[in-house]
This record gives sequence, structure tokens and C-alpha cells, in this order.
Amino acid sequence: MNWIPRAWLRALLINGNYGVTLFFVISGYLITSITLERFGSPETVRAGGFYRFRFARIFPGLLLALALIVPLGCLGLPSFRNEVEGLIWSRSAFVAVTASVLSFWHNVLMAYRGYFNYALNIYWSLSVEEVFYLGFPWVCLALRRRRWLLVLCAAAILLGPWYRSLHTDDEIRFMYAYPACFDAIAFGCAAALAARRFPLGIRTARALSLLGAGLVTVTYLRGIGGHEVWGFTQIALGAALLAWLGLSCLVAWVVARWWTEPWNRRLRGDYSTPTSSRSRA
Repeated sequence: MNWIPRAWLRALLINGNYGVTLFFVISGYLITSITLERFGSPETVRAGGFYRFRFARIFPGLLLALALIVPLGCLGLPSFRNEVEGLIWSRSAFVAVTASVLSFWHNVLMAYRGYFNYALNIYWSLSVEEVFYLGFPWVCLALRRRRWLLVLCAAAILLGPWYRSLHTDDEIRFMYAYPACFDAIAFGCAAALAARRFPLGIRTARALSLLGAGLVTVTYLRGIGGHEVWGFTQIALGAALLAWLGLSCLVAWVVARWWTEPWNRRLRGDYSTPTSSRSRA
């Protein structure tokens, strides 16, 4: 790996939390799109059905993971035990730690205790996701109209960088707290709502998708350090552009232009290139 510049490796390997931001955007987009597709409109969302789908998707795997991690932690394996600055917590601490994972406040516990369990601390993102899942159907039923959902998304998008600006010296809070992450989910929700309301032509979608891809790439490689406030916003905006304006449209265009079109010409018996065809015309 010596042929890869150290700065490139550092950019690729230490900005993993931007990847979680991308996940939040995709989650907001998919949950909003699938829910509206399934139930038709915000005011007809059924909370019970929504929760059953989410429970079936999340909890079997989560319970299996906890069934493996907690016993290994109780046995004292370094990557699984609860430990802060060399102080190992008692085994009974796993009761509260496991409860924080199952009741979606593990990120809050981390804000007060710091990093304490390598295997379990990754579930901070599930705490953010599950609080989003818990509130989403009730927000839909309360606001009832897509325009009011967009207003709420705008408020969350504004809240995110403001909250992060207050905690730039606290890594756990500016990366893992609910207000620091809900703006990424809101970007995804807004993209899903906009995609259903404002469909765009393939040329516009292609151009803005490339803009979104460029924004994600540049922000990711630039890194988190020094960009604690707006870096996550820029990543989320770029991902939302890709979701709304059609990465699928871009892929479809590439396939049509560079793969499907030549084969169609061969099936028609037209072996000339598009350029030569136009020049003859």
C-alpha cells in the first residue's frame, strides 16, 4: 500500500461517519417513499402496520447480535467489555447498556460516558434510526399534508448545523446526538416527497445527479476535521440530490446510451455510428 499517498488513505479511512450520514439520507428517502407507496398519503398511514414492518426488519438481527456480544463481554473479551480509561465496569452494567440499545438511547449514554464498548457503541446509529421510526407515522398523521412534512424537514435541516455549531469540541455530540443526525434523515424525506411531487426530465436529473455525486465526493475526501458544522449538511445534500434527481435516471441513461442503443442498431441491421448517420442526413 506504499504506492497510495498517506493523505489519500487518511481521507478514505477516517471519515466513516460521513458514510452513516449517507445511510441516514437513504433511510429517510426509502422509509418515506415506501410508506407513501404502501398507504397512499400521510393522513392514511397506519402506525400499527408501519411498526410491524420495522420490527420484523430490525429486531431479529438485533437480538441475535446482543445474544452474542453480551456473553462475550461478560467473559471479559477486550472488544466486548464495557471499559472507560482502563476502568472495567461490572457485569451488571450490561443490564443498563443493553436496555439503552433496545430502548434507543444508546447515543445519549455515550454522550455522558464516552466510548466504552467497541462492539456495542456502533448501535448509536440504531438509536437515531429507531427514534425516527417511532415518530414518523405519528408525524404523518398529525401533519396530514405533504407540504407540512416538507416544512418540518426544513426545520430539522436548519436545526442540524446549528446544534453541531454548539458542540464542535465534543465529537460524540456533534456526530451522534439526535439533533445532529435528524437533518440527514430530513434531507432524505424531503427528497422522497419532492420526487413524487416534482418529477424532472432526464437531462436535468442527470446534471444534478452529477452535481450531487461531486458534492459527496469532495466533502468526503476533505474530511470531518475542521468541517464539523457544515460537512454533514453537504454530504446529506449531495446524497439527497442523488436520491431525488435520479441516480437511477443517470444509470438508465448510461445503459441506454452505451449498451442498449448499439444492440438495438444491430438488431435493426444498422451498423453505422450515430455520428455518421447524422452526417449523412
